Amino acid sequence: MRLAPRPPPLAGREELLAALDARLTAGDGRAPRTVALCGMGGAGKTSVAVEYAYQHVGEVEVAWQFPAEDATVLAAEFGDLAAQLGVRGLADVRDPVASVHTRLAGFREPWLLIFDNASDLASVAAFLPPAGPGRVLVTSQNPAWPGQALEIPMLDPDVAADFLVDRTGDTDLQAARDLANELGGLPLALEQAAAYTQASGDSLTGYLALFQQRRAELLARGEPTGYDKTVASTWALAFDRLECCRTLGVSVAASLPVSVCMM
Repeated sequence: MRLAPRPPPLAGREELLAALDARLTAGDGRAPRTVALCGMGGAGKTSVAVEYAYQHVGEVEVAWQFPAEDATVLAAEFGDLAAQLGVRGLADVRDPVASVHTRLAGFREPWLLIFDNASDLASVAAFLPPAGPGRVLVTSQNPAWPGQALEIPMLDPDVAADFLVDRTGDTDLQAARDLANELGGLPLALEQAAAYTQASGDSLTGYLALFQQRRAELLARGEPTGYDKTVASTWALAFDRLECCRTLGVSVAASLPVSVCMM
């Protein structure tokens, strides 16, 4: 097993996780089922994928998460998995992708692979196992992913407000709703707000006022629980998109593509 640390409890994702499991376990189990989790940066695609893996890790023989941004890194990761699967022969070592595919095709029990942050299908197509009783999860910001895809939406305002109250201990529900609306239900931004409020001892009302005054500074400050240190750039990109949508008079939900295809 190679997975990122389990994320903090995910608010408002129960139905999404159930729908994901239904799609990944449909069929007779003889061929891999692939689902792409699509959405804008900061929507929580990776968190959903990793949480799914931890929820079902007892059902699979292999659970492996690949960084899919770079083909060279992805190929090296297949070398690591090949070693874990006992690949020994020279020909196998020279082509770890084919070797892993062959091993996985021979499994009787399910396995789970996550390809995280793929740019498009072409960039990972050669790495997707063609056979075996597997579950394959891909995360991508690509709104036009072909095949079976699930959109990762922004959090419902009430769910987002409840998250802020629970996470910070600030019981001002109206302030939580106002802040949730300001942040557009973006999970990474909500986690940033909660982490900053907790660390500073400030209130949600205080954070909202500070955020509105010094938005750019706050986006680069702090480290949300369970997220990588490099996500500051993702917050900035995501908020630029939300700001653009508001400027154009388009709702956040309407600005997000709905990907519903079958693979």
